Amino acid sequence: MKLAKWLAPALALVLLAGCGSKADTPAVDNENETVTNQGYTLTIPAEYKDLLTVETPKENDRGTVFAVAETASLDAAKALGWEDEGAGNLVTIRRITKGEAVDNVVYDIPGERVFAKDDAGYYFVADYPTDVRLVREDNDAMNAAMDQWSAMNAWADTVPDTFLADNSGLTACTAEELLADAGDLITDADHYASFTNMDARDVDAFAQMVKTFYLAEDWESLATAVDYPVRVNPDGVLEDEAAFLAYMADKHVTDGGREAMLAETCHNMFVNGEGIGMGSGQLWLTDSGFDVITGEGEPQLAVFAINDVK
Repeated sequence: MKLAKWLAPALALVLLAGCGSKADTPAVDNENETVTNQGYTLTIPAEYKDLLTVETPKENDRGTVFAVAETASLDAAKALGWEDEGAGNLVTIRRITKGEAVDNVVYDIPGERVFAKDDAGYYFVADYPTDVRLVREDNDAMNAAMDQWSAMNAWADTVPDTFLADNSGLTACTAEELLADAGDLITDADHYASFTNMDARDVDAFAQMVKTFYLAEDWESLATAVDYPVRVNPDGVLEDEAAFLAYMADKHVTDGGREAMLAETCHNMFVNGEGIGMGSGQLWLTDSGFDVITGEGEPQLAVFAINDVK
């Protein structure tokens, strides 16, 4: 076992030291580690810098700047053959739009903490796992790691404060302050009532989902949220999912379409008798299960038209 391999040389060192060995004492590195990404800085305490893995992705749709996990948990998950990307997760720092930040608060997204904003109007959230992500290969190793794991989680709770202190141009912001300044980013409960009987928050959540698929050009995922036949301009109507996937295989979102959809807040969206328009018409949503005239039927929101792909 790995533990046994480590204990044997460690015990030998102790015995040698007790017999008057002049072996040098290893130097202790007490310097904190500074990690940078996308123009931002994250400080890792000296006692944890050899125990943590910090991912620094390039700009991405989720807005992730730093993702911090315990390395031993990542290694254990790999050894066990797990594919759970959340193994060892302690905290993730994301930079998101105001609309996304409002969603997190209004819809009470578990584990999300709004803590700062910048001069460009973006907000910073700390994502915390809602379950324990500590992983070891057996229960004994799991129990032995618990104290250190608890200490790491206590440190993770302080990350928003240190991140705010380490990065100029940021202003502290609470969830309450965000909502007080949210304006029309909070959807009126009756905003879509003339078109669907789906809860306005669920409409917004669906819109946010298909917006993500569209921007990521994830056509397979978008295909599951489409009402067929679907209009894909300028080339007409696609009858079913197979035709849609075949057509979209080499398609990309235009620059104009991307810009418009990035600006879409997914709150109080344009709605008329035809449906709900997103962006400047890049996606149109329909409710195929609700009858506006009779007011009956179960809501079934879906995309019925797609624009600005080529």
